[in-house]
Amino acid sequence: MRLVYGGTARCKERQALQIELDGLAKGYRATEAEAKACKDAMSAASCADVFSGVPPEPCRLPGEFADGAPCTGDGQCASLACYVADDAICGTCGRRVPEGADCSAAKCELGLDCNRAKKCVKLGAEGAPCGGPSDPECEILLHCGEGKCVRGIPKGERCQLHDGAIPCDSFKGLVCVPTTGDDGTCEEYAIVGVGEACRVVSIAPPRFAFCENSDCVRDKCVPRIPDGEICVSTELGGIACQQPAHCREGKCVLRDPSKCQ
Repeated sequence: MRLVYGGTARCKERQALQIELDGLAKGYRATEAEAKACKDAMSAASCADVFSGVPPEPCRLPGEFADGAPCTGDGQCASLACYVADDAICGTCGRRVPEGADCSAAKCELGLDCNRAKKCVKLGAEGAPCGGPSDPECEILLHCGEGKCVRGIPKGERCQLHDGAIPCDSFKGLVCVPTTGDDGTCEEYAIVGVGEACRVVSIAPPRFAFCENSDCVRDKCVPRIPDGEICVSTELGGIACQQPAHCREGKCVLRDPSKCQ
């Protein structure tokens, strides 16, 4: 949370901006009671459930828009699927596609992941293969190490530094700190702010730091791009937008349904 948003309060503030925009969108037709049931279900869900991409049953409320209609969110569509390209503002309602289908311009069925080869596949459970071009991402809270989905190494235990090794549990803020040769120990990393040194900040003793709500550029934390400013996709080496905004059509923007209606 601190790395992405800078803390819970900032996360709520940023998400509220997106929720406010979504609330003005056409196509949603949930009643007040249904919205409350969804909120309660989300509050009761585990972290893994929330980040799995599969909403609780009370939150699967079909919208008004038919396939082919412009949209920005799944809840506007009768199919509960609004596909929006990574760099686009508006998307299109359409049917989700099954396991093995092409997902270059469609959403996969719930519980499936669109892999690097643009095919719908199941997320990798513990022990499943990972890292290859046709392999899926691992399930939430798992890491890819030694070619398979595994749990991260706990704090204080031995780790290795070579490429492809089983990593320390990054979900608990751990990184492999070198000890001797290719060996290390899983230790907590520091979280630092804009203007401070990041990545390897000390050789003796070894110390690592990651940026809070900012990007590490040339070993220094730099601010993420504000809403409305010009941006370049992070895939092309650009600095990230402030979440939950994304770089769309060359600017950092939140999803704005009014642009698509």
